[in-house]
Parts: sequence; C-alpha cells; structure tokens
Amino acid sequence: MREETIFKNEWINHFKLTAKSPTKFYKTAGCFALGFYFPKIYGELQPHFVIYPLWKKDIKDCFSAPLFLHSINNNKGLKYQEPLSKLLEQKETLFADTERYLGFNLMEDIKKEDILRLVDHTWENESTCYLHPQIIRLKSYMATFLNDQKLFDQTVTLTEEFYQNHKEWMDKGYGGATWKESLATVFTNRQAILDKIEENIANSKIKERVKLIG
Repeated sequence: MREETIFKNEWINHFKLTAKSPTKFYKTAGCFALGFYFPKIYGELQPHFVIYPLWKKDIKDCFSAPLFLHSINNNKGLKYQEPLSKLLEQKETLFADTERYLGFNLMEDIKKEDILRLVDHTWENESTCYLHPQIIRLKSYMATFLNDQKLFDQTVTLTEEFYQNHKEWMDKGYGGATWKESLATVFTNRQAILDKIEENIANSKIKERVKLIG
C-alpha cells in the first residue's frame, strides 16, 4: 500500500473523517466543515486544523478559502513540517498533539464553547490581526445557526470595537463599514442561511457528520 494511502487511512480512521483529497480530511459540524489540511511547504507536509463555512452560495465557494486555519504544533510550541514518511513514524505523537490542541473530541458532537475556546485562544495569542475578521464572521454565523441571540449581540459589539481600533486597515482590506453592517444583519436572515447550509452539506460529499451544540 502506498504511503499516501496509509497516511490518509490513519487520519480518517483516527478522527472519523471523510477524505476530500490525499491531504484534506473533513467532517461537517453544524454550519462548518472542519478537519485537517496538510499543505506542502518546501516539499514537506505541515498539519493544520481548518474550518470552512457552509453558508456560502455553493459548495465550491464554501471551500474557496478557510474561515480558520491554524498549524498543529508539538509540545514545545514548534510547527510540524516533515516528509510524509516522518509524519507516519510520528503519528501517535502527532495525534496526541492534535488532540491537545483541539481540547475536545472530534468524534463526538461539538459544543459551541469548544469552538469559542479555540478561536478565542488564537485571537488573544496571535501577534497579527489578519485572522480576527474571520473569527468575527465565524462567531456571527455560528450564533445565527444556533439561534443564540446573546452570542450574536456580543459579536456585534466585538465587531464595532475591532472596526474602530483598525478602521484604516479594515476600510482598505474589507470594505470597512459595509463589512460591519453586513455582519450586523446576518441574524435576521437566519432561515435562508439554514437552508443554504443544508443544501451545501448535501452537495459536499462529506459523509462524516456531528452536531454543533449550543
């Protein structure tokens, strides 16, 4: 059996995922597709945890860019970046570091708090803010999916604070006030968003599925 096949089988069996390619393994959880992506960097693979939105116009658009992407690091805080054969040799350690990073069981229904803890940790510890607008978007749509008005209101406040603190950058890169206003109206379009999520899940060909619980 080829190394690529062994590698794929190890990951999809360990975390109960669907393989979308030899280096992309996902499942759906509520309004998200999430799992692992192994981009090749200088000929070596670097494991990442990834979250994609499922509310965009079609499934191709959903997977056009991740909503959240973060490397899996070892217990010294260093990124894994190894040839495929080395990752196979280190699989048990890598699985343990992945589970430590996640802090929840990917094979069971996922709680809202699990996702929030993960993205909030990144928000607080990343030196750059490029991921922050995506985290705000993630929270807005997750709150809408779960019909969680409190979380949505908190996210609207966070959006306003972030925009005011990074106004020039947001105006240039994200459309500024238009971006902020579009997120503020997400909750009012909840049923249309739920319908689109179900449509995209049906078209995703991702058979592994868990619930996202509020």
